[in-house]
Amino acid sequence: MYGRLTPAEAIRRREEREAEERERVEREAAGMSPEQRAAREEAAKEERRARIIAEHQALLKKEEEARREQQERDAKEAEERAIRDAEAAKLREEEEKLKAEARARFEEEAA
Repeated sequence: MYGRLTPAEAIRRREEREAEERERVEREAAGMSPEQRAAREEAAKEERRARIIAEHQALLKKEEEARREQQERDAKEAEERAIRDAEAAKLREEEEKLKAEARARFEEEAA
């Protein structure tokens, strides 16, 4: 499917982004004091956490939307099935009524 990643691809891409981010932080930290480096690394960790949380929330939202759409389809299908069942029951009743009338006429003619 277009735009859909397998779990393995998603993991690989996340690892690639994290590796690139670590390299960027290391390059930027080369001229910094240890305190500045530690603060920068902590900020990068927070960014990573925030991104992972955002990705997770987006995935949950997408799954919830898919679940809601499926429930709507199921409800619509159940409603259509109920209508068909009601119509079929009505036809069976009419058929039984006609058979009973025909049987009564036949018995009346036979008597």
